[in-house]
Amino acid sequence: MSNWEEKQSRFLQFLEEHGAGQAPYRVDLEKRKIYWVDEQELSLVVADCLILLSYALSNHSVMMGWANLSLEEGCAVDEVPGVHDIYTDCDPDEVWSLSTYVADQVGAEAIYRTPSPQSWVMLALWNLRPGGAEQFTSGSPRGHVLQVIHSLLIHPDFGERQVLMDNYAESFLQMAGHPYKQTKYNEVLKDTARQFRNLLVLRKEEDQNKGLEEILQTWEARE
Repeated sequence: MSNWEEKQSRFLQFLEEHGAGQAPYRVDLEKRKIYWVDEQELSLVVADCLILLSYALSNHSVMMGWANLSLEEGCAVDEVPGVHDIYTDCDPDEVWSLSTYVADQVGAEAIYRTPSPQSWVMLALWNLRPGGAEQFTSGSPRGHVLQVIHSLLIHPDFGERQVLMDNYAESFLQMAGHPYKQTKYNEVLKDTARQFRNLLVLRKEEDQNKGLEEILQTWEARE
């Protein structure tokens, strides 16, 4: 059994021992934590986490966490020498190999894949522990949404930006459906996802930029 097979086996065993083997997860990047929760949203297991990379299922490209401009500083692992920012045409085995290599370099104790219909995000984990006192609470998504919009406005490739906008729209829908389901941000995130996808039909970059700036202003005015 390889080193990472052993690490992942111990990680999965810990989840099972604490009733979290099939539990849903919640990620709080502001706190750099991931929580596995029960049906009442009470945490069963907690770990510290940082983003290793994201894998777009639409075009099989990998973006390393440190290169993702939509993330706030400190949410991703530090840049690893010799590893490129972006890789194209990767299959799942290559994604796993890249994840384990970077995780080794940063001393991670486990890796967790958070999948969505559009992408995978690979997290490096540390300090796995029972939940209990540490409970997940959903704060405002304002900072994250603003960061996403700013990153799209300065993205140098219009074609790539189309893919990113669609992926972000899906991620906003998932945020609305899980951590923000019972909050005032539920409908707002759904509306932002709809606006993103409406902008995708605009073929002129300046028209799309105008729409993004209008969404930006709306979120800047929110608490």
